[in-house]
Amino acid sequence: MIFREVLPIAAASLPLEPFRAHLRLGSGFGDEALQDAAVEPVVRAALSAIEARIGKALLTRSFVGQLQSWQSPLRQPLSLAPVLSLDSLVLTDAEGQDSPIDPGLYRLLADPHSPQIVPTTNRLPVIPSGGTVAIELTAGMAQSWEEMPPDLAQAVLRLAAHYYDHRADAPGSMVRLPFGVSELLAPYRRLRLSGEVRG
Repeated sequence: MIFREVLPIAAASLPLEPFRAHLRLGSGFGDEALQDAAVEPVVRAALSAIEARIGKALLTRSFVGQLQSWQSPLRQPLSLAPVLSLDSLVLTDAEGQDSPIDPGLYRLLADPHSPQIVPTTNRLPVIPSGGTVAIELTAGMAQSWEEMPPDLAQAVLRLAAHYYDHRADAPGSMVRLPFGVSELLAPYRRLRLSGEVRG
């Protein structure tokens, strides 16, 4: 299940100033917005790449994902963590008609690595044949960059610097993470143990 952010992170919430300092960019330019044209995209790319690698949202925001069937009537693991709240579950039938699911019929089983949706009754609501369920949730490790765990913050800055230095390279040419970033991400990675995905 793939979650996508409902709205992009606001530029004001991105660590543009810390990244400039990381690159040792001077602040004496006449128009720093000219730097943003190169800086903002690589910071966004680094955040996105790290979130995808570890399966965790770094900065708190809303996400939405869609399923055609539950993994089990008794539970639905979520591929994004940490989930702070389940904001809505909406069923859509084969004709495109939406039906919000009563929040009293499900709850979040919180876990920092593998959160789940579980029923409050005997099973999760049935998804109509040919239909889907849309799951909107809020997830994130930090409300602001200043609250980010230092190792993750350093990983984002290092990866963004790598992208910045190689921004003229062909797309897809930087598959491997640069030296040091993998080690910083290691404590947050998901490991598959006994068929379960863990972080």
